[in-house]
Formats: sequence, C-alpha cells, structure tokens
Amino acid sequence: MAGLLVLSLLLAGCSGLSPSPGAAEPATVESTTPTSTTETTATPTTSTTETMPAYGTEFLSVSELNESEAMAFDASERVAFENHSAECKEVVEEAVECDCSVTLDGEFSFHNEKRVKVVRYEGGYYYLRVAIV
Repeated sequence: MAGLLVLSLLLAGCSGLSPSPGAAEPATVESTTPTSTTETTATPTTSTTETMPAYGTEFLSVSELNESEAMAFDASERVAFENHSAECKEVVEEAVECDCSVTLDGEFSFHNEKRVKVVRYEGGYYYLRVAIV
C-alpha cells in the first residue's frame, strides 16, 4: 500500500498534478553543496566574402600518377610540362609545389572537354583536376 502511495505521488509530481486531498506533501530537501556558476561568452564567428570564392571560380588541383596510369589517357590528353603555355606552366607548378588547389584565371577551363588531363612534370606524371564552385 505504501508503494502505491509513493508511486501515485511520483506520478502526480511528474504530470504537474497536485496530490490528491489527504495525501502527504512530498518533503523538500535542501542541498548543502555549494554551487558555482561560470559565465561563458560565445565568440561570434563571421564569414566574409573576401575569403569565399565567387560562384563560377575555377580551381586546379593535381594528383600524382604512376606511368601506367598516365599512359591510360589518350595522347591528346597528355602533355609534357615544357609544351604548356607560360600561364599554364605557372599554375601547374604552383599546384604541384603547394599540393593545394590553385585559382584559375582561364588557363584551363572546367567546360573544355578536350583540355589536357595529364602533365609530365620533373619526371612525374600528374592528373590535372579542374573544379568549379
């Protein structure tokens, strides 16, 4: 019977209902444990358009290939570094040296399906990946 009374008190407390008339009020226990509060201030993060590329911006990244992978591409899709234009050489060299994506300014076009896809540079072969934002 006591268990039933405790259960009904718990249920009444959980549902927001007041206990039935004649039922004992639940005891209030005060905590003697000191509590501390700490305030934290969130630092707002901002995004500027200066660091974000504009839509339509093209990037070049390179991936190293072994010779057999490079030769799997058609001869028209492969070129020696020396045979590139000065602008293309500069972009390819930058992408290889920094191992990063380099912003393009017309050197290679995302939409040109006939563009060079593999370049031989300093004894290695590199796949040229053009991406667009």
